Amino acid sequence: MSLLKSEPAAPIRTLDELLATAFALEHEAAIYYADFAKRAEREGLPDLARLFESLAEEEREHERHVEEWSQRQLGRLPASSVTTAGLPQTFDIEGLSEVATSRVATAYTLLSIAVRNEDRAFSLWSYIAAQAEADDVREGAETMARQELQHAWQLRRERRQAYHAEGRRRLPVAGNAASLRQCGSAEAFLAMALEQAAERAAGNVATQLRHLAAESRSMAGQLHASGAAADMTSQDVVAVAEMLADRYLEIADNANDEGIVAEAQGLAQRAVLRLASLRDLRRAGA
Repeated sequence: MSLLKSEPAAPIRTLDELLATAFALEHEAAIYYADFAKRAEREGLPDLARLFESLAEEEREHERHVEEWSQRQLGRLPASSVTTAGLPQTFDIEGLSEVATSRVATAYTLLSIAVRNEDRAFSLWSYIAAQAEADDVREGAETMARQELQHAWQLRRERRQAYHAEGRRRLPVAGNAASLRQCGSAEAFLAMALEQAAERAAGNVATQLRHLAAESRSMAGQLHASGAAADMTSQDVVAVAEMLADRYLEIADNANDEGIVAEAQGLAQRAVLRLASLRDLRRAGA
């Protein structure tokens, strides 16, 4: 699945930390892609080597963007001392390593992994935004999350081109409009469950739960839900929220239609932020 299964070890507290972390992640990805390009070249796989190198160059461009952003905001380049050791792994090193030495791997295979990498990066920045205490950190993390969605969309376009060039069969139906609409009843259930939880809570916790319930109700309305899913009444709300975030990313990953991709990605961003908020409330004992 694309969604992160662990959260950052510690919140990012300043814009300085955020930009340094962003630069470190992009720099790390560029190094990995360039290394895999060399491996593929050594294995006699020039087409894959060129694709790996193009991905490396794309990450270098992202590095330059973060540097320019840091110059505008801080008047200097991002700090180079930050490591990504405390962050969840967003880069599929093992999968890409196998592609770089595989005689049966294709451009579609490589681009599929690259899309997942961008989806995981999107999830990471969404978590960071939800945990941020300072407005500039939250806004910066949300900007990074939107950029990762855009990167993923661009890679999906390339993957679809590779898909058709390789003469593959149609993509799974998990990415069609009906699959997206099926999430509506789960959203309606989640809205109802959060409203009930808010009635049992007090103070700021009740306010936050009502806000999340309204968000879920809005998403259910966007998906034209006619009612809540009756078979979900025993489900934990955090589990349902995680399932929905995963599902939206899965649909976006399998969709052929750019409109469905965009809608699923937008819902995924909202779902990931909601999930982070629910987990924060649970950690706080709410």
